Amino acid sequence: MTFGERLKALRKKNRWTQDDIANRLEVTKQAVSGWERNTIAPSSKQLVQIADLFDVSIDFLVGRASSPFKQEQKEELIALQKLNGNHEPFTIHDLEEFFNKQCIQLGDYQLSSVDKSFIIEVLRIFKNHAEFRHPDLSNRNS
Repeated sequence: MTFGERLKALRKKNRWTQDDIANRLEVTKQAVSGWERNTIAPSSKQLVQIADLFDVSIDFLVGRASSPFKQEQKEELIALQKLNGNHEPFTIHDLEEFFNKQCIQLGDYQLSSVDKSFIIEVLRIFKNHAEFRHPDLSNRNS
């Protein structure tokens, strides 16, 4: 898959137009179109901006990696896998433990302990709702 194909796939996945990307990166629509058609290449600065915009690695964009995850994201996934080393389904308690041990960022925003607690509470509410709607789920671990 070429850079242009990956860029177009990411754009479509986010339901953005070429104009949307152009506005976000402060370039012309023609530049985005050229990148997607592989007729022109973005500058190194623009490449970093594109990777940041889609929260993927530069290696993924240029075809040097098949996974779009950045190194920090890979490390978080590895930590999550280690936490769940027995390959059992995750419980809310497991996720709460993981949240408390990890620094979690959404874009430029780092989740606070209050944010993490809120997310866990939403998951508990969802779990209770799911168990109410599907009583067979209540037999599983919480």
